[in-house]
Amino acid sequence: MQIFCRNLGVKLAYFDDGKRPDLNALLTAAKHDSASHAARLEALKGLEAHNRYLLNPLSHNALTPLPAADVEAVIHAVEALLRASSNARGVPTNR
Repeated sequence: MQIFCRNLGVKLAYFDDGKRPDLNALLTAAKHDSASHAARLEALKGLEAHNRYLLNPLSHNALTPLPAADVEAVIHAVEALLRASSNARGVPTNR
């Protein structure tokens, strides 16, 4: 998300000092910034379903296996965001 926000110029304060940014704040700011880009906004909304569990490192640990279908769903959601972001900037994507 930080890379997405940096690359697209989303206005959100976060720190590069090792502290984790609030994913909800990142998603909210990214959605607000993407309001005029339907594909990117839809891709960001696709991540919302995963931000409380899989995208939250504090909600699980290495001893508890993550459901493969959930991990695959997050991967697809992130890939959709990358495609939408690349297309928005006119950058061709391989996916």
